[in-house]
Amino acid sequence: MTENDLKWRQRAKQHWLKHGDRNTRYFHMQASQRRKINYIKRVEVPQGRIVTEQAEIGGVFTGFFSSLFASTHPTNFENCLFALGSKLDLEMQAWLMTPFNKEHIKDAIFQMNPLGSPGPDGFPAQFYQKHWEVVGEQVCNFALKVLNQGGSLKEVNDTFITLIPKVKNPKRVTDFRPISLCNVVYKIVSKTIANRLKVILPKLISLNQSAFVPGRLISDNTLVAYEILHSMNSRMKEALTALLNQAEACGVLTPVPIGRSPISVNHLFFADDSLFFCQAKAEELRHVLNILDIYEKASGKVINKDKSSIFFSRNTGQAAQQQILELTGVKSCGTFEKYLGLPALVGRAKVASFHTLIDRTWSRVSNWKNKYLSVAGKEVLLKAVLQAIPTYAMGMFLIPISITNKLNQLLRKFWWGFNEDSSKIQWVNWKQLSHSKEMGGLGFRDLRSFNLALLSKQGWRILQNPNSLVGRILKQKYFSKEGLLEAKVGSGPSFAWRGIHAGLSLLKEGLIWRVGNGQHVNIWSAKWLPFSPPYKIQSIREVDCWCEKVSDLIDPQVQQWKEPLLQELFTQQEIIDIKSIPISMRGREDKLVWQFTTNGLYTVKSGYHLNKVLECAQEGETSANLRRRKVVEHSSCLTCKQEAETSGHVLWGCIAAKDVWGQGVKKVQKLSMQSDLIFDIWSRLVEILSLEELEEVAATMRGIWTRRNNTLLGKEFKHPNALYQLAKTELVLYREALAEDIRAKLTANAGFPRWSKPEEGLFKVNWDAAVNQKDRKIGIGVLIRDHHGFFIGSL
Repeated sequence: MTENDLKWRQRAKQHWLKHGDRNTRYFHMQASQRRKINYIKRVEVPQGRIVTEQAEIGGVFTGFFSSLFASTHPTNFENCLFALGSKLDLEMQAWLMTPFNKEHIKDAIFQMNPLGSPGPDGFPAQFYQKHWEVVGEQVCNFALKVLNQGGSLKEVNDTFITLIPKVKNPKRVTDFRPISLCNVVYKIVSKTIANRLKVILPKLISLNQSAFVPGRLISDNTLVAYEILHSMNSRMKEALTALLNQAEACGVLTPVPIGRSPISVNHLFFADDSLFFCQAKAEELRHVLNILDIYEKASGKVINKDKSSIFFSRNTGQAAQQQILELTGVKSCGTFEKYLGLPALVGRAKVASFHTLIDRTWSRVSNWKNKYLSVAGKEVLLKAVLQAIPTYAMGMFLIPISITNKLNQLLRKFWWGFNEDSSKIQWVNWKQLSHSKEMGGLGFRDLRSFNLALLSKQGWRILQNPNSLVGRILKQKYFSKEGLLEAKVGSGPSFAWRGIHAGLSLLKEGLIWRVGNGQHVNIWSAKWLPFSPPYKIQSIREVDCWCEKVSDLIDPQVQQWKEPLLQELFTQQEIIDIKSIPISMRGREDKLVWQFTTNGLYTVKSGYHLNKVLECAQEGETSANLRRRKVVEHSSCLTCKQEAETSGHVLWGCIAAKDVWGQGVKKVQKLSMQSDLIFDIWSRLVEILSLEELEEVAATMRGIWTRRNNTLLGKEFKHPNALYQLAKTELVLYREALAEDIRAKLTANAGFPRWSKPEEGLFKVNWDAAVNQKDRKIGIGVLIRDHHGFFIGSL
């Protein structure tokens, strides 16, 4: 990218457009529009007068913020500190006092946004990242002198103050918030300190504060607030936290209880956004106001009553409401509409609660500047911006299907183009465009699947952090006597819990037990076999079998599997899978892990792809699927009339299908597993069959499905042997056609790659690896040669 291209990209501030369009009209128009928006032409002063002179406007802002950030000579420190108590133990103090080193400095600079707005020196972080080998030593020496020796920051302590509008059309000084654009070297020092502090912050900051602490998200506060307000509606900062908790302990403040449990909440903090909960009694409110007064005097921070409001539960009388409003001087809100940007209460009008997502998407889709984008630019904008608009809401709630359909409609219009009166022709179905590029699509998100993947992430976080505030509240309200994965929706649940529960079905599909001591894993019902979908024991449990947990299969004396017991209970393949599981010598706890990532941690990306696979596996027009969509009344199999006709049943488990499989591959005949999803069965077949055998199975499945469709249409029911022979004939034709295609490609691409020498002074390492699925073993080979091609070493 040329210097001119880079300049206009930085000025346009379109962080979503990482690659693609170069120095196009879009960047010029975006930068010009930003300049117009950022220019402050007038401002309204408290007396109602409009100021238009630039010098006077500057004086108004300077006077306001100088007064705002001036010291108020705080008092009452003793009361705050007494309530706060001591939290920094000796271990934390030792950690904070550990000298910094060059690696800490390098980590800080490479964590920064490369093209963030620069400070007075004009250098973005990218300059230091790109030229670290040149400037790194000098930067580290300066930063370490400040951090370890108390050196001065005077040389780099220059800052630009920038005003950011809080609202769309700012009119008053209070509609802007100032941010500091510091020099990068200054930010390196502060970020290095922040990196050290964030290690101990979870131990210092209460669970009621979700900001600033790694691992706590804004969604935690939103969910907790939603559940508390749902409970109220159904019934109808650290020093400040300490003061409120102290008042609660003294009995002068009554928090909102969660069900009949001892869990209760009197406040929630996220940065400067605060929620306080208490009984609608004047006496309690006086105590809250007294606490706020103590905190204001000690911190210098003052409650903004213009931005504050009070929400009353249904059973609060009008007289009590009026008394409280007069006491506080704060307005009442009939409905608590928003908290941290999301609906705080969702009633029957669910579509109306989320209509703002449509409005925000339309404002971006209809933006006149988008017409300057190329097709590649439109693709990036659609993926990086438009489809990201509902992400925050989708992480907390199951968005109504009518909203997601409307969003998809707007995205289609944007992609294909539209005029004021009509849309252009949409040549390809949106569902096809949502497929990956390898499958012929463009990789656009399916919003419903993405919504479920995000909600599954909430379930995963609760599963991993059961003692978090949101985890304890949800457990007490909805699954107090069972685990999260066994939880039911329950009666009268909140809209937030309905969404999380919807995501649990996807989460359960991908979870598997990593066996430790085996004390929590049920042998017969849990998913714990690491290599064999559906990852469960398929052997039938005998009536007199006493074994219940996996720990019953382990000899605790020698920490090995009980071989005779395995031979007695399981098939040979199951025994191979069980013996491949290493037994913990330290007796570690069993752990639920996500099987679709290498580190066992859930990711939204892997959850999304799993949901798409499951949708594909369930999309066949079987009777079970048709009944679920209310197309037919009965879901029984068209052939055997005994069980529900799922994909797994019609292609594998049905007695008519078993007659066909009895004609073919011996390994298939010996496989004893059942599943409603053919995806599970196919995954297992991939593990045990060769490519040629898999091709034969695929051709046979096609024949079984064709016979099923012919039965539905009243045609001939083909004999198992005849069906199998027809499948083999079709497979031969397929292989002949494939071989001809391969021969043509080999002719066109004559010649094979040859080993090339490395540059002089370098070694070249060639390696390869193979996996023996049957014996669960891995082999690897490594060969090292120099620039002459001479052998150096091998593995």
